[in-house]
Amino acid sequence: MSFKALNKTYILLVDDEALLRDTMRTHLEIEGVIVEEASNGQQAFDLIQEKDFDIILSDIRMPECSGVELLKLIRNSSEKTPPVVLMSAFTDISAQKAKDLGAIGMFLKPDNINYLKELLVEALGEGPN
Repeated sequence: MSFKALNKTYILLVDDEALLRDTMRTHLEIEGVIVEEASNGQQAFDLIQEKDFDIILSDIRMPECSGVELLKLIRNSSEKTPPVVLMSAFTDISAQKAKDLGAIGMFLKPDNINYLKELLVEALGEGPN
């Protein structure tokens, strides 16, 4: 599968684990993605108020403000909201529950990075190439 649709996509990567953010950033930047990072949901929400991201990729379990809380803040704050993909190393919520909350998908860490890239392409509305 080609991930050309991700080139120049502006993604906010939200996770409290710096090593995981670094690893994911590297994989995404290979595809030409522009990555900005936040270490918790509140920091992410503040950035979302200042910048226009194409996609938010957020962990669920984080201190201060979880990914689910972040998703609710985003949905309640503005009419124009970027698509959100939730990710977790745990089975906190199902993919269906994530979609019910407004996320476009759910990524279980660690998983196939190409699956994550497919979710991101879907979030952009580009569909698989």
